[in-house]
Amino acid sequence: AIPSRKPHQDIVWNGTFIDVTDSQEANLAIAMSEEKHRSIVENSPDVILQIDRSGYIQTINHLQGDRKDGIIGRNIFHYISKKEAAKISKAVEIVFDKAKPQIKETIFDSKEGLKYFLVRIGPIFENNTVKAATLIVTDITELKLVQGKIREKSKKYENLLSNLPDIVARFDKSLSYTFINKAVERLTNFRNHDIVGKPINETGFLRGQQAFVAEKLSEVFVSGKKLTCEISYTTSIGNYHFLSSFVPEKNTKGEVITVLVIFRDIAKIKEVEEFLINKNKELEKLNLELDRFVYSASHDLRSPLSSILGLLNLAKGETDMAELEIFHQMIEESIHKLDDVVKEIIDYSKNSRTNVEPEEIKFEKLINETINFFKYSPEASKITFEATVDKDFCVVTDVKRLTMVLNNLISNSVKYSSSSRSSPVIKIMATMVDGKACIIIEDNGIGIEQEHLPHVFEMFYRATEVSKGTGLGLYIVKEIIEKIKGTISMESQIMVGSRITIMLPSLIKL
Repeated sequence: AIPSRKPHQDIVWNGTFIDVTDSQEANLAIAMSEEKHRSIVENSPDVILQIDRSGYIQTINHLQGDRKDGIIGRNIFHYISKKEAAKISKAVEIVFDKAKPQIKETIFDSKEGLKYFLVRIGPIFENNTVKAATLIVTDITELKLVQGKIREKSKKYENLLSNLPDIVARFDKSLSYTFINKAVERLTNFRNHDIVGKPINETGFLRGQQAFVAEKLSEVFVSGKKLTCEISYTTSIGNYHFLSSFVPEKNTKGEVITVLVIFRDIAKIKEVEEFLINKNKELEKLNLELDRFVYSASHDLRSPLSSILGLLNLAKGETDMAELEIFHQMIEESIHKLDDVVKEIIDYSKNSRTNVEPEEIKFEKLINETINFFKYSPEASKITFEATVDKDFCVVTDVKRLTMVLNNLISNSVKYSSSSRSSPVIKIMATMVDGKACIIIEDNGIGIEQEHLPHVFEMFYRATEVSKGTGLGLYIVKEIIEKIKGTISMESQIMVGSRITIMLPSLIKL
């Protein structure tokens, strides 16, 4: 207000009224904000201090064990080791020079032991220039201890996975390997460092099954549920059959971050399963064959016996020597037939019950002995035998079983030779084909009709009306050949002849 007075008049006050309400409210708000900030700083569990470029403390909220007035003005680097001081000092320089906040971890050796702190350093500006730095020091000792325990447990977990006998692999969301244990090196020809860090389709491991595994991994990442499946896998080392468990690994939010896959090799279990299945099939086959065998064998045994008994009854009242001679021949034929049945039963039993005894076969000697056995029999008197054995022919197998096979097949060729031919011949050829012994027995006998060929190796099957056998011979031959890991096949034409081909592997490498 300004006073003024005119002559002979009273004093007049002239004034201006200014509304300072907003200003007062702003000042009050600032004061309240500063008080709130000061309260937050003072009550913060963190140590908050302000330092100059050299590290001298200008202000501090609190520090356990010391009074503020004993701290202000002292250098912060006095409280930490030279190594840690150098690290924090460098960060402070960056804040002052580049006005760029820094975060560092530091270690403090206290009476209570090592303590870990997280130090956040920020610039304080004045006239667009960094005049000081604020340090917020957070005690992270407990966090570090927890992290240490987690790392220790993780290490134990990883060590456990590394030393499991099963192959264990971990995949991230890009379907890349982040871990695979030592078992992969032991069970396959792959190395850990050739796999980790690479996508599943860029490694040699699981080749041929990679797309399938990738599909299952994607399924687990989406569903978050464990799944199990079987995977067959072949390498240069061997064949594997993995029982594979896909286990999702989740974060605290329940999100799948990785998938752990455990590959357990169950190839041996599968082999046992397959062995049991095959044995069961064999037993079923044997039971069926036994039923047929008992029925047919009993019939084939009784038939010649009945014939002999009938002929003996006829002979009792016969006085004519010529008739008795005929009866005698017929009885002899029945006895030979009975003997053939018994021999075939013995051969069948020997093949089923005796172990295979491999040895190197002197085939030329064996085939000559077999030919000589038949050569001088009345049935073979007109037959020419031809044997050809290549010089490189070599096979390791069971000589007793091979002898039974040759005797049976050559006997058939003799029995069913064609009486209408002027030059019946039986050829035996032995050569090597793709590392296996190939034995061919060929004749120009009466032959077999095409419709019978698929059944000639079945038990008690007779392919011709003039069959003189029991129907066991070729069945036993096939059983023997399979016992020594070989194969047998037949080609035949009526009145042209038959050709039997046997392929045998060596049971032991020489």
